[in-house]
Amino acid sequence: MNKKIQRRLYRQFNKSQKVRNLYRSLFFDIIHKSIYNILEKKYDDNDYYKIFKLSKIITYEFLKIGIPKILHKNYNDKNTLINEVLELIRANKQLDSYRLKYKRINRYILEKFEADSEFQMKILFDKRIRIISETEFFDVVLEGMDLRKSNKSFFINKKKESDTNYTISKIKEFNFSQKNILTLATIFSILFFCLGFLYNWVYLGYFGIELQNFFTLNDYVSTSIGKIFITFTSFIFPLFYFFVINYFFPGEPFNSDYISRSPKRIRFWQKYNVIQFIVFPVLIIITLYFKQFEIFINLLWIFSFLIIMKILIKYIYKFEKPDKLFFISSIFIVFICILFANTSKDIYNVIKSDLTEIKKYEITLHDNTLIDENECILLSSNSQYYFFYDKNKNIPVILPSSEIKSIKYIGKKRYKNISKLMHYFINTTATDNILGKK
Repeated sequence: MNKKIQRRLYRQFNKSQKVRNLYRSLFFDIIHKSIYNILEKKYDDNDYYKIFKLSKIITYEFLKIGIPKILHKNYNDKNTLINEVLELIRANKQLDSYRLKYKRINRYILEKFEADSEFQMKILFDKRIRIISETEFFDVVLEGMDLRKSNKSFFINKKKESDTNYTISKIKEFNFSQKNILTLATIFSILFFCLGFLYNWVYLGYFGIELQNFFTLNDYVSTSIGKIFITFTSFIFPLFYFFVINYFFPGEPFNSDYISRSPKRIRFWQKYNVIQFIVFPVLIIITLYFKQFEIFINLLWIFSFLIIMKILIKYIYKFEKPDKLFFISSIFIVFICILFANTSKDIYNVIKSDLTEIKKYEITLHDNTLIDENECILLSSNSQYYFFYDKNKNIPVILPSSEIKSIKYIGKKRYKNISKLMHYFINTTATDNILGKK
């Protein structure tokens, strides 16, 4: 071996624990790839994640090192197949030479850097493996590095192929068949009709108004039409979340055999946890401090949704068709969260805001009606009744439609700034055209 290369490797080897760990795993990865190929031919299921995990268990067994706890379940489930493959590979001379090199590299590193680690020396490696010289060590390392170059691309390509097949299968499962369209239409109808009742039940019920005395089925439908954005958001938000999760984990979260320790998954959940348990609580505290209740309540429902989804992902794989169950469950969860947020915001505005800020309608009553309309806020209305809240007396007021003479909208006009901008733009353009012609 070239002395210049040896010196460079030696410097890296002495300075970095990361490099030493890489050297220790070289022949483990090479053996793992070989066992994966053998197992792929023998195994009925072509699921990359299952074969990858099983081949890793067999590699640990073949090298006679302890199997991590996270793999124990798979070991017990596939004990017969594991023993069968082990018998096959023990007769393979090339794999046996790789195992010898793996143990020699690890023996050399343990003797040089971790001589006091009696547990590792006694349990993980056989002391009868001879200690190799420095030159022999780096020769074996270079051989391992050359063999390992193809391993990385091998597993990446296998994973991509598996992920592509998984995505295609999910698209086929979520095709727009008559059954799926009917299911979604049914869910939409249920949420649409429940929306009117639940919103009025919570919102008007807070002020002491009993719905059964004043509402009909048509009145609930009218409320649902006015709040239909809640139903639409209940479908769009879970759909986006569902595809984000499947983009990052094509074989997960609905596959219990997914490699839960994979770097990609760990990085994703680390970011997820940072956003969920650091960013959102900080933003929620800031909005409370500055008394921005509308922003606070929106952050709160998204925060609640993220927590519930993470719990759902952890346990839903135990059910049949977990992906569809996940999507449908998330629709109902988002619906409840947004309904709670919207209702809480409306109640808060009525209770805490000044009368001048929230009064949107100027009400004219008939002369014989004995209430002060200037102190009343219009909460809601239906085909027969108008529901008010008297801010001065803190009591609800219910009037039949016949008692109302007129209602005039006095709230802030929507898109007022946009209208002014458009008016300015049109006038400016017209003036420029006239001057240009002159």
